[in-house]
Amino acid sequence: RSVLVDSYGSSAPDIGQAHALRTAGAHVTHFNAYSFQLWRFNKRLHKKILLVDDAVGFTGGLGIAAFWQQPTVKYPLAWRDTHFKLSGPVLNLLEQGFASSWNKFAHDKVVVQPGPAVPGIRLIDSQPLARKARITKLLIDTINSAEHSLDMTTAYFGPIKPVGLALARAAKRGVTVRVICNGPHSTHPIAQRAGSAQYDKLTAAGVQLYEYQPTKIHAKLCVVDNSVSLIGSANLNSRSAQHDEELCLRIENQDLAKQLTSDFEGDLVNCQAVTKLSWSRQLRAHSAALLSYYF
Repeated sequence: RSVLVDSYGSSAPDIGQAHALRTAGAHVTHFNAYSFQLWRFNKRLHKKILLVDDAVGFTGGLGIAAFWQQPTVKYPLAWRDTHFKLSGPVLNLLEQGFASSWNKFAHDKVVVQPGPAVPGIRLIDSQPLARKARITKLLIDTINSAEHSLDMTTAYFGPIKPVGLALARAAKRGVTVRVICNGPHSTHPIAQRAGSAQYDKLTAAGVQLYEYQPTKIHAKLCVVDNSVSLIGSANLNSRSAQHDEELCLRIENQDLAKQLTSDFEGDLVNCQAVTKLSWSRQLRAHSAALLSYYF
């Protein structure tokens, strides 16, 4: 029973919870405890992995907090998210992703022997602390591979320049590029404003941007040409590309892609298309974008 939590992202709950878990027999480790080195403190754990008895695993967007389950004062509805239940040989990939982060800070190391290759599934384990942030390459390669369609959902929109350019190029070569991000309900308004500084440039290139209206959307999904899907923890922002440890799976499966596309279409019904920003919103967006490196 091993529990790994980010020391900053999980700082809000009562410290007694960690003590209760340890008392019950769990091994609790905090990822990247507070440091006076700003460059190191900014490296956080964003993976979402749950493994049970080597029999079933879960990954996707869900964390553990009340607003994923019920409305709160700030959110009129529970957060909209997508999570995945997995079984079979793919669990070895999740175990590898857990161990690579756990072993950086835990005293009791976990040894995971790589299992056989899983046809059609590839693990992308991005580790900025180990100088192996692979999410950027994954996103660019995925966008560049699109021939007909590219649907993306992200909780935090603010692609770094190479990713933004790849999105614009895809739209210009005729790919239908659609991106859903958050609208009026955001946990980080400054980050959202910073991301919106790219709206006008991307929409001018033909990228279709939509803001989700009912509550916060927290899913992280990408479907290419109705055949390849990316699932996991990474957002379309600077944090996921440069700062956070992330786990994603690239899956070649038409049935999964079809289901996720159907979910995407359902979310579009609850979205508002992005149009040209007003001058006042542009001013706020570009001012916030000065800090976009941290988002």
